[in-house]
Amino acid sequence: MTTFEEASCVIGYVKLELAIKRAVRDRDDYRCIDCGKTAQQLRTSRNLPVRRLISDSEWLPEGCVTLCYLCAKERRKAFCSSCRRRLLEDELVQQTGVCRNCQQWIDEANLRLDL
Repeated sequence: MTTFEEASCVIGYVKLELAIKRAVRDRDDYRCIDCGKTAQQLRTSRNLPVRRLISDSEWLPEGCVTLCYLCAKERRKAFCSSCRRRLLEDELVQQTGVCRNCQQWIDEANLRLDL
């Protein structure tokens, strides 16, 4: 593949990604799906960002949502900081930011170290 062909592939991918983001924003009525606010209500001149529901997944409309920065930040808190698994609210151990499974594993490891 020549440099021109490689560049064409990259440009084509970027155009596809932008088209998918546009389609997702349109589907979500240009509003954050969590709080319902628009970019104008949030006093930003930029479009609200489109986020993938699963990090590093492909850019597919069904795997993406429109989220404002504040709601995206809140959603990131819903992941275990150790195993990165999505958590339910009652699973999170508030003090450490890890799920109960990881916290149990950490506690067991700490007990072994204390012996």
